[in-house]
Amino acid sequence: MSLIRTDQHFNTPVLSTAPRVSASRIVSVLACALWLALAGCSDTDDGLLGEGGENGSVDVQLQGDWLYCLENPDGSGEGVRLSFDAGQFVQETARYADAACTLTPEVTASSAGSYALGDRVLTSSGLEVQEIDYVFTRTDSADQASRVYDLVYIQNNSILYRGLVTGANDGLSPDARPNEIFFSQPFDRRQ
Repeated sequence: MSLIRTDQHFNTPVLSTAPRVSASRIVSVLACALWLALAGCSDTDDGLLGEGGENGSVDVQLQGDWLYCLENPDGSGEGVRLSFDAGQFVQETARYADAACTLTPEVTASSAGSYALGDRVLTSSGLEVQEIDYVFTRTDSADQASRVYDLVYIQNNSILYRGLVTGANDGLSPDARPNEIFFSQPFDRRQ
């Protein structure tokens, strides 16, 4: 059974197949689940933070659409789509008629705004990632944070990961920026 839970900072559902747990645990898990930073499994950058080489800079790699899709038992799909274009972003959560999230989506939540890339930093595990700050100008909820401080990591110019939100690293201030990558929710590049 698929559960859709709301990320406290992006105010969009987080997709999970986890069993039901207490409300406080759900809030913790939800906050973590939507914050993905771009990460790889190898010891090399694979162009993630390239210096204008074949894969280009992180800002160039970030441009376009990214999708995390979860297949439901009934054969439908639920997904979170991130779109980046010239300093602007849109995040949508949607339901799809197909498990691969390729058919026209029914958008269930949306937010938008601007983003700015910050410094390259090392995670607590030693992975080099890029800071990214979001400023929300439109959201479906009054509870949406106006600014979120995150991490981004792009593997092989094809998979995007975001930061792992934890209690002290909730992303609500620069000092509380996540310090690790959330590898369990890969966003695939969509053309």
